[in-house]
Amino acid sequence: MLCPANITGGQQEEIGEMALNLHRLLGLSVYSRADFVLDGDGVPWCLEINSLPGLTSASLMPKEAAAAGFTYEELCEEIVQLSLRRTCHHAANDCQGD
Repeated sequence: MLCPANITGGQQEEIGEMALNLHRLLGLSVYSRADFVLDGDGVPWCLEINSLPGLTSASLMPKEAAAAGFTYEELCEEIVQLSLRRTCHHAANDCQGD
């Protein structure tokens, strides 16, 4: 695995959009990791979606975050904040009918 990947900006944007669309279509929450390969023509293909990627020092998620300019602490803080917002949003919606 290369991190950051040796791909063009256009490929990065296309893969990012594909990963986000798959995340949403599968109904995943907060974060996931999508693994892609490029075929001989440079077309991206999704291999798998990891719905609960690891966060250890040996895991890919912290390495990907670092390549995007985030520290491990910032990554964890973002996951916690997104989780709290999601929980509060669902709690507020659940209470509206009461």
